[in-house]
Amino acid sequence: MQMLSLCLFSNFVYNEIQAVKGDGAICMEAVEKYSDKIHEKLMEMEENINGYLDMVVSKCRPMTNAEKQQLGRRIQKLPGEALGGVVDIIRQTNTSATDFPDDVFVNLEEMDNVTLWRLYFHVQAVAKSKELL
Repeated sequence: MQMLSLCLFSNFVYNEIQAVKGDGAICMEAVEKYSDKIHEKLMEMEENINGYLDMVVSKCRPMTNAEKQQLGRRIQKLPGEALGGVVDIIRQTNTSATDFPDDVFVNLEEMDNVTLWRLYFHVQAVAKSKELL
């Protein structure tokens, strides 16, 4: 029994060494295995963060009309790469909308409070990241 486990361990060590050396097939297998695990963990973390964020913004007060108007203006000023985040937030709360056209009209008056505050915090995060650049 010990000989079998020693043999398996030896094979494992050999494969890991080959991966480090750059043996193409073994290296690719190791990269795929670890990248899949990392991707799964990141997706799990994203779900947890979104859950916490939903919990926090659900406690926020209703957004005023003036705040909605300001949010709309700020969304229009977002750079193109940040608009994807807006679409993602809307898509998360509106599961029936799977495909969005190229031009998306966002009616803030019809959105629920959680979505509005999630959009607000997304816009804030984009603004802060631009300040850091």
